Amino acid sequence: MNDGKAAGGYSRAARLTAEKRSLIARRAAVKRWSEDDLPSAVCGSPDRPLRIGDVALQCYVLEDGIRVLSQGGFLEAMGRHPRPRTRTEGADDEVPAMVRGVALAPFVTDEIIEK
Repeated sequence: MNDGKAAGGYSRAARLTAEKRSLIARRAAVKRWSEDDLPSAVCGSPDRPLRIGDVALQCYVLEDGIRVLSQGGFLEAMGRHPRPRTRTEGADDEVPAMVRGVALAPFVTDEIIEK
């Protein structure tokens, strides 16, 4: 038995035919991946990064003013590998990955590492 919010969804799905479920899923996929609803980037490009101090980040600005940063670009700007779970060779395993970045190194004291 399913409890909570999911129970209604499971109950509805059980009442639908396989064809109807497939049609609903197909319509949802078309809507989800439709480019009509995606905002366009109005500025930003890899050759014109956002600069904050000495750090450069790839940044795009959408039509509605929202700024978009990629996870990989953000991690690289912090001095980390662009893939979040990749260890840097020779990294100290006792230091959390989030504070191992080259950009943070001047601010990470021995006292912080101990804590």
